[in-house]
Amino acid sequence: MMGMGIRGARTAIKLATFRTMMAGAALSGDPAAKLLGRRQPANPFPLYEQIRKHGDVYRSRLGIFCTVSHAQCRAVLKDPRFGMPVPPSPPAWEMYQGDADTLIHPIERSLLAVNPPEHTRLRRLVAPWFTASALRTRAARVEKIVHSHLDRISDGQDFDLVRDFTAQVPTAVIGDMLGIEIENYEQFGRWGMALATTIDGVRTMGERRMVRTVLAEMTSFFTQLIEENRRAPRDNAISGLVGAEVDGRPVTDDELIGLIGLLLAAGLETTVNLISNSVRFLLEHPEQKKLFLDNPDTAPDVVEEALRYDPPAMFTVRMALEDVELDGRLIPRGGWLVQLLGGANRDPKVFTDPHRFDVTRGNIREHIAFSAGAHHCVGSGLARLEAEIALRELFARFPDMRIAGDVTMRTARSARGPKSIPISVAQAVGPDPRRRA
Repeated sequence: MMGMGIRGARTAIKLATFRTMMAGAALSGDPAAKLLGRRQPANPFPLYEQIRKHGDVYRSRLGIFCTVSHAQCRAVLKDPRFGMPVPPSPPAWEMYQGDADTLIHPIERSLLAVNPPEHTRLRRLVAPWFTASALRTRAARVEKIVHSHLDRISDGQDFDLVRDFTAQVPTAVIGDMLGIEIENYEQFGRWGMALATTIDGVRTMGERRMVRTVLAEMTSFFTQLIEENRRAPRDNAISGLVGAEVDGRPVTDDELIGLIGLLLAAGLETTVNLISNSVRFLLEHPEQKKLFLDNPDTAPDVVEEALRYDPPAMFTVRMALEDVELDGRLIPRGGWLVQLLGGANRDPKVFTDPHRFDVTRGNIREHIAFSAGAHHCVGSGLARLEAEIALRELFARFPDMRIAGDVTMRTARSARGPKSIPISVAQAVGPDPRRRA
């Protein structure tokens, strides 16, 4: 208990100092401090434009550098002179000495937080789950899951898009991939959402306690699940990875827990936000909705424009591995550069009328919502597949649905998306007639 008390006091002091520094910088008018503070602004896009006025690279009062330049973001993400920042030791979420050795944090102990060559090895372990052929095979299962959740929404009944549909589908898809029993989906989704809110760091004592609790539950659950798949292999991704080798090294249970957790922390929240935003933007832009209803095969274009217009993850961070000069500014070795993806995807040098939602853009796929380079999101294909199927089937079932109240947004710093979208079904058409044919 004494060890916990000392660590707790030190962490509390660090968190309080950080918050004070962040608040001071924000009050001084620093747009980066406002963007990276405890809560994400309701509308971050004017702040991106403030940063853009300072050039391609902006130095914040926080001592970090930021860019909203599409060209600079893409270049940095592909530049081997930049890598993932080193996680603090001990981690901010640790409450008892040794927690970091026994509990697996999926961000700090997975491919998301490491650089090549270890990143390359871990990515090769999970890449087979997300190949084009694997996604084609999984498409029918995703469609079945989407139909099953639409069937739970009563004809003519108002519903919440996020709670009743977009948060349910990705949880079920990932659970199906991993061989998780349905009765565990609620807990599964809770873990994913909790970790996603702190994917860019723990900044309060409340977050610290929450993360530690989630990691304890998750590590125990997946340790048992891995052992069950080892004893009795099944047709799922976990059984496929147990005992797998890359470069002559077998995957460890700790690595496997980290990879599974990464699907939760990064993949779940990203896909929930992507589907929610895609639907929301169509409902908020009637002319774009009509284009889609007239040709549902344009679902991929809707998804790509939603990714560009308001990406599910608003920023990512890289650390300079050596002194690097960008746009006339020296970023010293160990310095942090924040790529503000939300701003880069509205760069007027790349996208005409960038603040307009337009599913007919000629360069609609030039966004960098899923990052770029070695850390390009390995699950981006699955997220796109889920969003495209969800869009087509949802609007086929409820073409006249409309937003029936205030849209509530999440307050996480990096992950951005709706928390609640009340939906009214004006003229429900009932179960999709194509399914009775």
